[in-house]
Amino acid sequence: MGRELTHLGAALDAPDPLSEVAVLHSYDDLWSLNIQRHHSAFDAAELQRQTYAPLALRGINTGVISSRSSLSNYKLVLATPHTIDATIAKELITFVRGGGTLVVGPRSGFKTLDNALQPERQPALLHEIARATVAEYYGLREQITLHATGLSVPAMTAHTWAEWLVPDNEAQVLASYGPVNGWLDGQAAITVKKHAGVGRVYQVGTWLSTESWDALLGDILSVAQIKAVLPGSPKGVHARQRGNCVILINSAEPRTVQLPWVADESLTNQRVDSVTLAP
Repeated sequence: MGRELTHLGAALDAPDPLSEVAVLHSYDDLWSLNIQRHHSAFDAAELQRQTYAPLALRGINTGVISSRSSLSNYKLVLATPHTIDATIAKELITFVRGGGTLVVGPRSGFKTLDNALQPERQPALLHEIARATVAEYYGLREQITLHATGLSVPAMTAHTWAEWLVPDNEAQVLASYGPVNGWLDGQAAITVKKHAGVGRVYQVGTWLSTESWDALLGDILSVAQIKAVLPGSPKGVHARQRGNCVILINSAEPRTVQLPWVADESLTNQRVDSVTLAP
């Protein structure tokens, strides 16, 4: 590996391109959630990993950045800001007003940075762009079904956590809970608020299964016009771009990637239009 990295040095010295997608990360959020999970299976780090994983599998250049970062260079931001203040909220609101697409996950806007409950209902300081509030929340004992409208899949599944969302007349319901416990039945689980131009806020009030999250994310990526580094790559091949260099990382099975152009295969110094990758 050392020899290969030395050989590739010039190509890899290029700066990372600005990603169009960002996943927000906060150690304050992880700490706050871990000391008061409300459900033994609510692992905030695992939720963030599951949020990011489909982006990597789809070959989407994605930055994992601080919740206090500037968002001006992104088109799509995935966030679950459990602890939030006016500064974080202002950046997210400005991002959406400027045409960005924001996805807000479960337990967002729950606490202040002092780990105290917000005086407003979730998502608290983000309500003016989400236009839906959380009436109640429940820890789930088993997997449940969601009925979707306006999405590519008519049914989804969720587990661990469920928030009963109450949208106002500006937000659209994309998915509702099926039979659960009597209180949640038929209530909104996922909403979207469209803003002037292309700005949108998706509020996801439950922990979706891996397959359901991947399906929803596919719809969101399409609406936000986010494209993969190498569209059409086999599933399991991660593609990342650094300068003019595209890096392919394969998973557990041999795969062949057809390239959309003739490229220099930097390890062998050959010109190729396809690459066969070992596991």
